[in-house]
Amino acid sequence: MSDNIRDQLLGLGFKPAPKPERKPEARRDGRSQGKPAQGRPQAGNKPAHAGKPSQHGKPAHPGKPGQGRPQQGPRKPRSQEDIDLAKAYAIRAQKEKDERIQAEQAKQEEARLRREARAKLEELIKDKGLNDPNADIARHFPYGGKIKRIYVNAEQLKALNAG
Repeated sequence: MSDNIRDQLLGLGFKPAPKPERKPEARRDGRSQGKPAQGRPQAGNKPAHAGKPSQHGKPAHPGKPGQGRPQQGPRKPRSQEDIDLAKAYAIRAQKEKDERIQAEQAKQEEARLRREARAKLEELIKDKGLNDPNADIARHFPYGGKIKRIYVNAEQLKALNAG
């Protein structure tokens, strides 16, 4: 299994991408791409300040020479395989996005149902509390992994013990 992905795709019957034809292009300085100019360099080829430090001790143009915006030439046409692959990636990305949105909506709906159920429960027990201000017997019970304590009177204690 040391084959790389390209070899595996070629083995499955995919065709290699066609190689674009290279045309000899004129250089920016007007010379052909043949041999470089011989003799003394011409005065107009380099700016006077290139490579010299400025007043502050830093080079006038930071970065490597030749870096900048790439030339905007005619683009090579995309092959049908490239288009199909791009469409497949776009469809896959859209499906994943839809699934994420749907999962988020389901989570929000579940949270809304929990809030509604909690509100109904609070409404139900709001007026049914049996708090007696004269209760003086402590009753302990487990709730949520902790021991809780309430104060009850004698009648409530009998009812709680009876179940």
